[in-house]
Amino acid sequence: MKTQTEKFSIPEVSHTVTPKFECFRRILPQVIAAAAPILMYLTVGITGAFPTILIPALTAKNTESVLHLTIDQASWFGSANYIFRSVGCLVAGIGPRTWGWRKLIMLASLLQAGCWLLIYLAPSTHTLFISQSLLGIVSGLIESLSSQYMAEICEPSVRGTLLALIALAVTMGYFIVFSLDYVTKWQNIAAINVSLPLLCIVLVTQIPDSPIWLLSQGRPTHALKSLQWLRGWTSAELVQEEFEKMEAHYKKSTEQSLRSKMVGEYEYELCPTTDKMRLGTSEKQWSRKAIFSSAANLYRDVFREEMLRPFLKCLSLFAIVAFSGLPCLTTYMKKMFQDLDLSINSNQSIMLVTCGALVGNCGCALLVHRVNKKPMLEFSLICCAICLVQAALFLMGHMPGSRDSIAYRWSSVVLISAYYLFANLGLLPISRAYFGEILPHRGREVAASVLTSIFSWFMVISVKTFPALTQALRLEGALLIFAAVCVGGVFFSMSLPETEGKHLQDIEAEVTQRVSINGSKPETSKACSC
Repeated sequence: MKTQTEKFSIPEVSHTVTPKFECFRRILPQVIAAAAPILMYLTVGITGAFPTILIPALTAKNTESVLHLTIDQASWFGSANYIFRSVGCLVAGIGPRTWGWRKLIMLASLLQAGCWLLIYLAPSTHTLFISQSLLGIVSGLIESLSSQYMAEICEPSVRGTLLALIALAVTMGYFIVFSLDYVTKWQNIAAINVSLPLLCIVLVTQIPDSPIWLLSQGRPTHALKSLQWLRGWTSAELVQEEFEKMEAHYKKSTEQSLRSKMVGEYEYELCPTTDKMRLGTSEKQWSRKAIFSSAANLYRDVFREEMLRPFLKCLSLFAIVAFSGLPCLTTYMKKMFQDLDLSINSNQSIMLVTCGALVGNCGCALLVHRVNKKPMLEFSLICCAICLVQAALFLMGHMPGSRDSIAYRWSSVVLISAYYLFANLGLLPISRAYFGEILPHRGREVAASVLTSIFSWFMVISVKTFPALTQALRLEGALLIFAAVCVGGVFFSMSLPETEGKHLQDIEAEVTQRVSINGSKPETSKACSC
């Protein structure tokens, strides 16, 4: 009986096709496989944007709905997604080792569809809170798993572009929700959102598991078939070199993991058929299984020296994202524009800012492979700092012009839109790309789950402290603090490695200051340069 992975047929390779067609056929399956996690990130954006339209509808005094939120309840409802996202992140650290990305995403998609249905039929505010909390858990699962899966299946030549589409998908989720809010009420938007997770389940059934994960399960034959599928439904001979390098890297990581975790008197031998470590006696084997099944040992990997360096780099990037003003301004954007009293429709202002973010996401996807990640990240942070300083000067009254002029009223909206454009040109998508690339293979799932959980709490702290910050320093003072964070990010980005066009094995060797598997310096991939 064929397994799920074996159902993907590999057609015969034609040697008469043109190089451009070969390049297209090699890239196409990677795009198809990446479509499912990108769609899941679209649902993350929709989940994040939904409280923005729901809270005003349920806090309005003249509403005829039986559902109503107080200001305090609304604040907790808006934070529930971030709070419970950390729970999903921690769960994601253990699940992939046993079930794999595909099964977890299908389970998360079913849960997500059920939550949107509950919101549509919600008889009370308690149901809304429960649904929003469960959606937060699902978002945590998606954020921890999807970027790792995309980094593992994609070639270096397309990995940066496809990872940049993650931020585009999240922004598109916001754009879809804000656009639908113009034409229909929030219950209908919730009903529409039921279809997206179901579509994702259909997509996931058509793609293979990651070859690296299949190797970790002792299934090298399935891993090779998966790699054939991902590299253009090609023959085993054409992907043999890449597969052998991947297999050697996994074997080395496994040997290091066992040597560091097993007690000194335990003896082990390498099984040549499965490349998995086995103990000599069943009693010792059960002791090894007990060690590996322990959650404490799983999370201990985060504190290894080889993991700690890239872990702290990712954590610092996430701190810059959280405290550069993006989550605060996004959450309070509508109220902020209303408080500024610029005689401009707040919904129009939000749509303009969202369009600026979309332009930035598209620019990153188009330019990242040509310009590389580090220069784009540095340029993005510098431009963000400039926009924030200029917006603060505008609010302080240091900008020329009359407050009654059209140009003056639109200045703050344009500056905030430019800030979102530059943030989505580099800071947001590239921080996610680094998160998917620089974590070592050993302990990657656990480290990713801890990182995204901490990032969720960074977001909660940022959003919760923003009202107090603006009350103490006014909005212009808060913007200057955000600008200072961006300037600090410019100096920090100089310590990051350049990962564009490199294999994950070589990135790991560079980040952990170890020698590459093949004994040579990491080389930039030239595959599919067309």
